[in-house]
Amino acid sequence: KNNIALILPTYNKNQNYFLPEINSYNFNLEESLNELRSNGFVNLGTIFSNDQCLEFINNLDNQYYYDSQTPMQSSGVKKKFSLNSRGNVNNDHYSCFSPETTMKFKPLKDFINSNEIKYLTNNYLNFESKNYIAITWHNSKAPGKHYVHRLHRDYDDFKFIGLFIYWNDVDQNNGSFNFVPKSHKLEINNPKDIPLIGKAGTVFMVDSFGLHRGSAIIDKERFI
Repeated sequence: KNNIALILPTYNKNQNYFLPEINSYNFNLEESLNELRSNGFVNLGTIFSNDQCLEFINNLDNQYYYDSQTPMQSSGVKKKFSLNSRGNVNNDHYSCFSPETTMKFKPLKDFINSNEIKYLTNNYLNFESKNYIAITWHNSKAPGKHYVHRLHRDYDDFKFIGLFIYWNDVDQNNGSFNFVPKSHKLEINNPKDIPLIGKAGTVFMVDSFGLHRGSAIIDKERFI
């Protein structure tokens, strides 16, 4: 009796979003877009300085967080973060800070809303995009494995893209994000993931519909 219509964004491969006249960041827009389309991810390089990264981390002191990678998957209890005692007191793999806390940092807000990021996002998605979530994770060493350490796909929306920002140096010992190249558009036999590592301030743009996984913290910690 009841008909339900599902309305999806229009996909138009011929849509063209123009290049910004001035590129304020140190990556080539057309090359980055081509790599993103081909591999499902692209390293945009070091966008934030060491001082900016340290300032961002320091701004997390005394802020509230949830004990999972998203507030909805947490215990629901707000906890206060302390840089002086951020050791893994509760054996949590993830501490998740809210969009309000994350977006207080002006250099990050400017970058996310820049014409360069809009250009990459809109041309990859082929429609006018909107930012709908921005959260920060702190990861420290915890016992056992977390379920995001297995290969999986994200199903956040009809079509979506994400930015991953490393606020401290990240390698295979402290929680690198691992991705299977080209898995965003093809089924891959015997998928092999590669670690996306980088210095503090490095930014990756990733289609996390592609196969990916987190990795365990063996040493130190990660802010992302």
